[in-house]
Amino acid sequence: KETRIYSDLTLLFESKNKSEEQVKKLLANIRVCASITTALSPANIACILTEWDEFKAFDWKNFLENSDDSYRLFDGGNLINQRISDKIFSIGN
Repeated sequence: KETRIYSDLTLLFESKNKSEEQVKKLLANIRVCASITTALSPANIACILTEWDEFKAFDWKNFLENSDDSYRLFDGGNLINQRISDKIFSIGN
């Protein structure tokens, strides 16, 4: 999966007329994670900008209850019931 993701991103960046050097810099800033928890754990802020089923089904209440008080989650697709935590902010319609 990881190889496919990087391949797809390379094609996307190249289609936007990015140079090979620009593509390398962009890819160097992307980390592919095997799970939502792995991706979210090292951060204290996250933005959800997809409506994938994995994000809809994730146990956000449990995750946020066990996260640092400073953690903030910005929901771009209104996937999560904001009433479960004051750490959730809607940024989508």
